[in-house]
Amino acid sequence: MKRTTTTLLVLAFLIAAACSSTKQAATPVATTTALPPAKPSDGIYAPGNEELSAIKLRNPNVTLEHLTEGYVIYSKGACINCHGANNIYQHGEDQWKHILDDMAPKANISNAQKAAVYAYILSIKATRPKKG
Repeated sequence: MKRTTTTLLVLAFLIAAACSSTKQAATPVATTTALPPAKPSDGIYAPGNEELSAIKLRNPNVTLEHLTEGYVIYSKGACINCHGANNIYQHGEDQWKHILDDMAPKANISNAQKAAVYAYILSIKATRPKKG
């Protein structure tokens, strides 16, 4: 009985040692720097910290929630209820201001919602990838 117990203890020790040595000896997985996803060529994508930082240079009161609200209205809400979302890069800032002033009453969005859409558009335009 004593020999069986000793054998089991030695066997358990060897298994534990083998398991821990396998973890230590494992070849580390090569890490690569993941490239950020390419931004869509139409500029319609959810805003993140880059867009927030860009718009805060012009309007420090804007929050990521504000930009996200503008994105949702523009890409999933009032704007596409009547037509598809336009390529954000195809119009200048002044043109967008006039478009939003004209479309907001038709889309039945408030001035705050219109401001969120405009802030979203400006933030996307400010972070447009440079063509190289």
